[in-house]
Parts: sequence; C-alpha cells; structure tokens
Amino acid sequence: MIKGYKCYHCGGDTEPDVVDHEARWGEQRVLVRGVPVLRCVRCHELFFEPAVLDVIKKIAREEPKPGEPEIVIRMPVRSYEPVVNP
Repeated sequence: MIKGYKCYHCGGDTEPDVVDHEARWGEQRVLVRGVPVLRCVRCHELFFEPAVLDVIKKIAREEPKPGEPEIVIRMPVRSYEPVVNP
C-alpha cells in the first residue's frame, strides 16, 4: 500500500482499509470481496492501487468456474423518482 497518500478531493489523510467492490465487465457484474484500498479519513473517498485494479479487472472478465459463484445475492431494482415536497 502507498503510504502518506493525500486525498485529491479534500486533501485528507488516507489509511488502508478492505472493502467489497462491485466490478462490471460488459453486462457481467461481480462483487469482489476483500479488496485492499486506501480510504480518506475525512471524506471517505476510496483509492485503488493500479495492481489492485488489474486483479479486479481479471476477476470481472473471468468465466465462472464449476462450483462458482461463491454466493449469489438477490437485489431489488427500483427506478429513481425524485421526492417532491408539498
């Protein structure tokens, strides 16, 4: 991990963290668990090292292997509708 990296949005310090990240490749979406990132302590923006992004891209492009995926998540899909205050 890069040490001493400053957030380019707010200038805050960053610290190592691990997140779950949704990756997309064409129509394929996959949730990649346990991704190392740097997170801004002030605005919470996430920063990925180039090598980490390469691994995520490889995972997203892979064809599923026998016995995969590890788990399947069902998620409702709803359209955005602005809230109108009376």
